[in-house]
Amino acid sequence: MEAAVPPPGSGRRFRLYAIEAGGAAVLLIAAGLGNIVLEHPVSLLSHALADPLARRAALGLLMACVVMALVYSPWGMRSGGHFNPSITLAFWNLGKVALPDAIAYVTAQFAGALAGVGLIALCFAPLVAHPAVHWYVTVPGSGGQLEAFFGEFAISFIG
Repeated sequence: MEAAVPPPGSGRRFRLYAIEAGGAAVLLIAAGLGNIVLEHPVSLLSHALADPLARRAALGLLMACVVMALVYSPWGMRSGGHFNPSITLAFWNLGKVALPDAIAYVTAQFAGALAGVGLIALCFAPLVAHPAVHWYVTVPGSGGQLEAFFGEFAISFIG
């Protein structure tokens, strides 16, 4: 989604970066809450979905819905709905985003992500720090780092 970008030097441009920070924060908050609800041992949903693959699929579906809701929201329509540095860098690479905007978007997205994780840490530190949730860090499975690398590499080209 491309939005009409205000001219350089306009105060309205800062709002676009703030929207990107807010969207990134929402994504990380949703990921944190989703991981707590789906992975923490005290969660009823983690017991209802006993299969780890089913829990990962549920989290993937949740995150897809959150991303879709953000992209099609007024925020996403206004800022372009990147909310992730990889998307911004792809748009920059395609010549759809100027370098100064790409730098500002990515900086805002990192700041928003840190704020989102910070809020989760502030409100739910004992839950998110539990080994089953592990601060919702993705770690390689039993196949190790090499298998994880090639899996990530392969799925980067799907779609």
